Amino acid sequence: MVEDKVNKKKIDATGGLSERWEKMVNLAAGRLHDKRKRILTVIGSRPYKGLPVKEDEILSRFAQIQHDPQALTEILKKNAIFKSDGRVLLPKPLITKMKQMTAKLRKGEIE
Repeated sequence: MVEDKVNKKKIDATGGLSERWEKMVNLAAGRLHDKRKRILTVIGSRPYKGLPVKEDEILSRFAQIQHDPQALTEILKKNAIFKSDGRVLLPKPLITKMKQMTAKLRKGEIE
C-alpha cells in the first residue's frame, strides 16, 4: 500500500512495476488537474497579458477595434488555426464573446 499524502487515501500498489508506475502517473495527473482548477478559480479571468481587466474596458476596446479593419484582421490572424485541408478555424469562445460584445454595443451600453 502507498499513501496519497494529498488526498489522505491508501492506494493499492501491488502488482508489476508497470502497474505501479501507471498508478503513480494517474495520481500525479489527477493532482495537477486539481491544482490547475484551484489556481484558475482563484485567479479568474485575465485576458490581457495576465492582468485583470474590467468588462467595460474590454467592451470599449472592442468598439474601437470593430471599426478598424486592420486591427480586427490582426486579432483574427492571432487566433486563427489553419488546417491542412485549407480550412481556417477560430476558437468558439472568441466568436461567442465577439457576438456578445456586438450585441451590447448595439443596445447602446457603451459609447
